[in-house]
Amino acid sequence: MRYSSLWSLDFKDAFFRDGLRTWLDGKPVVHNTSHVRPIVDVAVPTEAYELATRLAPQLRREKAIMGVFDEGCMGMYNAIIPDELLHPTGVFKERLSQSALYAEMLATADAEARAVRAGSTPKGMRFRDRPEPGDRPDGRPDPGAVQDVHRGAAHRG
Repeated sequence: MRYSSLWSLDFKDAFFRDGLRTWLDGKPVVHNTSHVRPIVDVAVPTEAYELATRLAPQLRREKAIMGVFDEGCMGMYNAIIPDELLHPTGVFKERLSQSALYAEMLATADAEARAVRAGSTPKGMRFRDRPEPGDRPDGRPDPGAVQDVHRGAAHRG
């Protein structure tokens, strides 16, 4: 049987269940593609086009490494950029493990995490945390603090 893709938030919705039934009956899952159009018909803003025109030769000349966490997890095959297409652009992948990052996060002290943020800002890194200072009323941690720990763990790892 040919490959079909199907995904859902909780696998209980009608779209998923109907699609799964269709596939189990030996038929392909058909998706609405009315939003798809040829790339030549896509208008690229001038600023983005000019940036890409400058950046492309620089990447081919100087190379870059992109960190990728568990590409393809959760069935996100469409999120995978094939190496043979990516490498000619001058960008290479370093495959990273989400579980290793989480283990490092557990071992990252808050002070270390804040130090990584403080050291990154003068180097041009910008942080766009959600505006939720401190811990939330429901006990979940502040996203900015979690991101700091993430960065601290990634910096150390």
